[in-house]
Amino acid sequence: MYERVRVCHRSRPRESLLAGGVLLCAVIFAVVAAMAVYSCWYQLRFRQFLSDLSGSTVYAYQNGSLQMEADGRTVRVEGEPVYTLYQAVAEDGPGRLVEPPAWMPDAVLTYGDGSSLELWGVELEGYQTNVKEGVLLRYVDPAGTVYCYDTDGFRLSPLVSQLTS
Repeated sequence: MYERVRVCHRSRPRESLLAGGVLLCAVIFAVVAAMAVYSCWYQLRFRQFLSDLSGSTVYAYQNGSLQMEADGRTVRVEGEPVYTLYQAVAEDGPGRLVEPPAWMPDAVLTYGDGSSLELWGVELEGYQTNVKEGVLLRYVDPAGTVYCYDTDGFRLSPLVSQLTS
């Protein structure tokens, strides 16, 4: 009676194939989740930067305290030109997070509330546009939080001209 019963062994390759598939799905899920978390953090950080820059800009406008140092001279920026840089940054959106260069900035804006914005005219690498020049911004809010990125959305010299006119 028992002669007809065959011993059936489970196949190991099926188990390892299933385990490999589950592991691959878990890795893909982890990568996608990490990218989503990073993207959210990146956007929230930019929004916080815009909020802080907006507060500094409003303070400088209301108190007439925005000063720009560029080309070896210091100029007080008053009236509507105070909003020029904020509008350019807000319209351009978040750029690439980078470290500032070792050399001195081309322009420094001091808002009077303890915050400052340093600007460098830089050659851009890695952008998928034909633009070769851009601006690197380094903003330090009154609490000392630093936000630094480069952008291909505007150029330094026209911006400085608008602020000083």
